[in-house]
Amino acid sequence: MLVKPVQDVGALMKQYSRIWIASWLVGAFLIGAVFSCPLYVGVGMSYDYVRGYFKRTEFVSKIWVNEADVQRGVRLLMVDNLIRTKRFDQMRRDQVIALLGPPTKTGKFRDAELVYWLGPERGLFSIDSEWLLIYMANGKVSRVSTVTD
Repeated sequence: MLVKPVQDVGALMKQYSRIWIASWLVGAFLIGAVFSCPLYVGVGMSYDYVRGYFKRTEFVSKIWVNEADVQRGVRLLMVDNLIRTKRFDQMRRDQVIALLGPPTKTGKFRDAELVYWLGPERGLFSIDSEWLLIYMANGKVSRVSTVTD
């Protein structure tokens, strides 16, 4: 079988250029779709972290113990300030309870002396809970930390 010679090179080049442009557009779209998903998630997580950072508030004992405020997650807004100001340094157990109220009853974190539920985990995906753990040594606070379960 003989191949028919191309009569119109201009028409052939035009057809190939359309195919090349269409291929380039499809490829660019697919690459954009692949890279935009992680970017979207990353920006969303960053936004949530920054928004949470600026919504922090001063510690107020009366608000900390109010059950309605606890359910709204107000403790999460106060806990960083509470730890940063080092209010717990050398406090006795009874002083901590007077400040924060009775600890949360839970079977988790048995090595901590006092455990307080702070609220749903901060971040884009709030799957777990955040907790305030207070460790005692010689009857006084030795260490304070926040953890997720």
